[in-house]
Amino acid sequence: MARGMANYALAVTYWARDDMDNAIAASLKMFEIGEKLDRLLITVTALCDVASAKKVQGQLRQSQEYYDKAHRRLAEKNSLDSRVRCVYEVGWADSLLQWNRLDGAYEHAETGIEYCKRFEAPSEMMWGYVTLMRVLQARGDDEGALRALYDAEQLLQAHRIRQALRVEFETRRVVLWLALGDIDAARRWAACCHGGSEREQIALARLRLAEGRVSEAQGLLDRQRSLAEAGGRNGRLIEILGLQAVALEAADQAEQADVTLG
Repeated sequence: MARGMANYALAVTYWARDDMDNAIAASLKMFEIGEKLDRLLITVTALCDVASAKKVQGQLRQSQEYYDKAHRRLAEKNSLDSRVRCVYEVGWADSLLQWNRLDGAYEHAETGIEYCKRFEAPSEMMWGYVTLMRVLQARGDDEGALRALYDAEQLLQAHRIRQALRVEFETRRVVLWLALGDIDAARRWAACCHGGSEREQIALARLRLAEGRVSEAQGLLDRQRSLAEAGGRNGRLIEILGLQAVALEAADQAEQADVTLG
């Protein structure tokens, strides 16, 4: 059991450092230990953690396969109504969002949050609120997205949340305020994004673009693109490439404006 928890701690640490290959290796070791112990909490958590890392690497089909394995384990052990379901529901909601299946993502996020409330799982609940916030934003429900944001903020004040999930929330909060057109609010909350992680730097690049500081945004994105390519994080790379396209368009527009004024 101690070895299983040690590998879980390693996986979480690697995840926070954006080292997905080692996070996956630690989670798979955790899964092997859970299988030997016949401990569902260990095996399902490990499978869902591997699935999450696969999403970051852009391997959505492999991610889905690991979530399917986790669901089968829950069904085989008659444990669909247990605390173990929290991490599966929330993680699967996030996957459905990646596939743009918003109705399913909304349903599973809500289900995951309810299970987290029942079984007092604050970190998983934070992930649930962040996913719900993103789903509602994608649906164009700004009011609902803000409600999910406020629920997440209250949770953060009341509980100790895993660092990687805190970073995920803080960066998504900046993105939401930018999407709502409130640059001042995004700027205030961006002050929390000082850890230097890939997610934080991408959020800061989004803010710099919104502020019109295109060259700074390009510098941030160029560095993060190199790191994402080297680390095989293709899911993040896609996001970075999209932002780089926006930055190039903004730079071209600024150049044309300078020519016109000249």
